[in-house]
Amino acid sequence: MIYTAIAAAAFAAITHLPWNPQFEAWKRTHSKAYTTFEEELEALKAFEANEMIIRQHNAKNLTWTLGHNAFSDLTWEQFKAKHMSELFLNRNPKNARRVFIQQPNVKIAESKDWVALGAVTPVKDQQVRTRCSCGV
Repeated sequence: MIYTAIAAAAFAAITHLPWNPQFEAWKRTHSKAYTTFEEELEALKAFEANEMIIRQHNAKNLTWTLGHNAFSDLTWEQFKAKHMSELFLNRNPKNARRVFIQQPNVKIAESKDWVALGAVTPVKDQQVRTRCSCGV
């Protein structure tokens, strides 16, 4: 492990790539490798920009946090072009204007922990599919 860190630091010094131990650890975790110096430099810049977004968000101490994932070396534009289909339109659903009508004598909880109830499943990486896997 220490030899890997030394080799990565030596590579960064030879190629003039800024040394970022967090980026190096992230590359190992996600088995990322880049074919050219320019490609890796672009990935590092995107990673650092995403790190800034993550830090700024998490500093707000909201109920949810951001973190790095396998796409942290992509800008939003790169991610959108590579992983989002042309069907991504970002429109409100037709039922967005529905109104909840409270019925008399029915008590509704102020909040509900759907995670504790097992209704929230882990995030799944659906990746980009070139063919429909629905059997058509």
